[in-house]
Amino acid sequence: MTMVQANARVPEEGRPVLLKVAARMRDEPGFIATLEAFLAGDEPDQEWRSDLADLRSRVESLEAARQESATKPSRATPPVVVDSPVVAGGPVTGDRPASGIDWQARVAAITVSTGEGKGRRLTGEGAALFAEMVHAGENNGVIGRMLGMQAQSVISRKAMLTKSAAKGDPSLTPSD
Repeated sequence: MTMVQANARVPEEGRPVLLKVAARMRDEPGFIATLEAFLAGDEPDQEWRSDLADLRSRVESLEAARQESATKPSRATPPVVVDSPVVAGGPVTGDRPASGIDWQARVAAITVSTGEGKGRRLTGEGAALFAEMVHAGENNGVIGRMLGMQAQSVISRKAMLTKSAAKGDPSLTPSD
């Protein structure tokens, strides 16, 4: 291939682009044909343009749906937060304890948890009472309301307690 020098006047910010184009024209024999097709609007690989248009329309419709759902009130059920009878100061209604034990009096006699929000943890006494309630066969709703725990926390802790009991860990099993 015969090389010639060509001088062109371009805006200053176009100079690096023109230098890259010149380098590719020297190094890649097929680049001139690709560049000519691009400039003519007849690119051989134009499928990506229609794919890009499809993707843009999908993104726009998803963003519109997302904005629409953000302005509508949510139908999702908010997380259930149960109040401890000690905190609420009133009797627990709804599910009654299956064992017949007066858990409310037991909860009132001890400090069940420490901390607030995400930092809230059961004390040793609270953990022992939790284990007793599970051992007594209380359902998750009663345990949650009595100890002031969210339903998912009761389920997770109960699963952990069951696993530890199966492994023979005495620290999490209730004492008789």
